[in-house]
Amino acid sequence: MPSWRHCYLLLLALAAAGCTTLRPPAASDQATPPASSAPPVERDEQIAPVDTAPAAGVALAVAQLLERGWFQLGRGEWRAALSLAERAQRLDRFQPESYLLIASAHYRLAQHALAVNIARQGRSYAAAGSEAAIRLDALLALLDGAQN
Repeated sequence: MPSWRHCYLLLLALAAAGCTTLRPPAASDQATPPASSAPPVERDEQIAPVDTAPAAGVALAVAQLLERGWFQLGRGEWRAALSLAERAQRLDRFQPESYLLIASAHYRLAQHALAVNIARQGRSYAAAGSEAAIRLDALLALLDGAQN
């Protein structure tokens, strides 16, 4: 029957063996990258802009989430509105209305500093003169008055 001392020494030896590292493979074992050259680039070549518009199904889902979120906000269910707006934001992070709803919910939850930051971020995505930009500016003015 093994004693505790033997078990301890065996466990210590196994732990030490598990801590050893392997040497890197020899130079002949390493794979060499394939020899290929990059395609030539024309100086006048234009790179197409990335389309940030969501797919039609995503846009519809975002619109429905925001509609439900505004309804919840109107009922005083601020956390539910916040949850719906955050889901909409995850689907389309360039949608300024989701930032407006998130900031509005944080304002109602008396988290003014967070509301200001989110409203400013949403304002950066809103087109100048758009309804979302006007509403975000109004919310920022309201928040500025609340902090002073």
